[in-house]
Amino acid sequence: MPLVSVILPNYNYARYLPLRIESILNQTFTDFELIILDDASSDNSLEVIEQYKNRDQRIRLIANTVNSGNTFIQWQKGITEAKGTYIWIAEADDFCEPDLIENLLPAFDDTETIISFCQSKITNSKGDTIKKWGYTNAEITNLFTKNQLFNGKQLIAKALVHENVLPNASAVIFRKSIYEKVGGVDVVLKSNADWLFWLSAACYGKISFYSEALNYFRRHDQSVIAKNNSNTGEYHERYDQTLRNKFIAFIRSKNIALDKNTLKINKTLIAYDEGNKALFHLRKKQFFKAFVLLIKTSCYLKSMGFIKKAMSNA
Repeated sequence: MPLVSVILPNYNYARYLPLRIESILNQTFTDFELIILDDASSDNSLEVIEQYKNRDQRIRLIANTVNSGNTFIQWQKGITEAKGTYIWIAEADDFCEPDLIENLLPAFDDTETIISFCQSKITNSKGDTIKKWGYTNAEITNLFTKNQLFNGKQLIAKALVHENVLPNASAVIFRKSIYEKVGGVDVVLKSNADWLFWLSAACYGKISFYSEALNYFRRHDQSVIAKNNSNTGEYHERYDQTLRNKFIAFIRSKNIALDKNTLKINKTLIAYDEGNKALFHLRKKQFFKAFVLLIKTSCYLKSMGFIKKAMSNA
C-alpha cells in the first residue's frame, strides 16, 4: 500500500498538466500513488494524462463521461479510491518543489498532527512568480514566519476563523482518517468547501506549518475565485456566510466547544457578508434587496450603527 495518495482533479487544464504531473512524479519521496480524475474535459487533457500513465505505474486514471461541475465532488471520489494513509490534493493548475512531500510528511510523527502544510508562492498564468502568499493583517502574517505546530482550536481562534490561511489545497497533506472523521468534504459548496474542511478538522488535532514556499499557486482567469468575482460581483471569500453557518452547524452537531470570542468573530463576519451583498445591490440600484440585506446585517450586529462598518469592510 502506498503511504501517500496524491489526488489530481482536472478539468480542461491540458496546458498545465505536464508541469503539474512532472512536479509530482519527480518528488524525492516516492512511496505514493497518483490518482488523476478528469472531469469530462473538452480539451486534450486525456491524451496528456494517458502519455504519463503509460510511463509510470503509480498513476491511476478515473475519467468522467459527464462533467460534475464541482471540483469537490472530484475530491470526494478520489479520496474514496485512495489507498494511502495521507492525502495530498494536487490541483491541476498548480505545481511544486520536488521535496514537498519529504518536508511535510515528518510532521505526522506526532500522532496528534492531522494536517501539514507549507507556504505558497503565487504565480501568474505563465507560471512566473508574483509574490509569496499574504494574509489580511500583520498579526496573522506573524503566525506564519517560521515553522510552527499549532493546536487546531487555537489556530481557528487566531487565524482560521478570520480567513482561509490554508488557501491552496496543493500546499496541504492531511490524514485520510481525519477526512473520514469529519464526514468528508461538503460537495454542496462549489467554493470554500476546502476551508470548511480545514475548520472542521482543526477541532480534532494539531496543524503543522512549514515556512518554506514549496507550492506554487497559479492565478488565472479560469480559477474558481476569478469566475465567482466576474460572474456575480458579490463574492467575498472571507465573509462567506454559507460556509460560516455550516461550520457552526458542524460544531453543534459534534458538541465541540469553541471560545465565545471565536463565535463572535464568526457572527460579525457573517454580517459583513450581508453588507457586502447589500452594497452590490445598491450599486445595481436594487434598493429593496439592499434594504432587506441591511436589516439582516443589523440583526446580526444588534445595532444599526454597525451597518456602515459592515459595508465598509465589504
